[in-house]
Amino acid sequence: AFFHDPGMGTSRQGVTNKTLKAEPMPDGSGGIFLNFFLVSAGAGGAPGGGSNGKISMNIAVSFAEFAMLRALAQYLSPRLMGFAEVFEWSPGD
Repeated sequence: AFFHDPGMGTSRQGVTNKTLKAEPMPDGSGGIFLNFFLVSAGAGGAPGGGSNGKISMNIAVSFAEFAMLRALAQYLSPRLMGFAEVFEWSPGD
């Protein structure tokens, strides 16, 4: 599970929380459920400008779809962070 509080360490700590969890499907098919939770409280903290808000998304992902997402993340993550340029550099360049 991943947890993110954008206001951590500030006066807005705890106003908005985001959680992403991956859980196995109960039928044992090898797929997973991706669960995303967003909790906002306080003035203007919720999406759409409301005062309070809770959003929950549950997405069923098959084993093949999850394998593709994992391979995509493994390929893109170092390139998006700039690590690929450092590791692909050779002394003759």
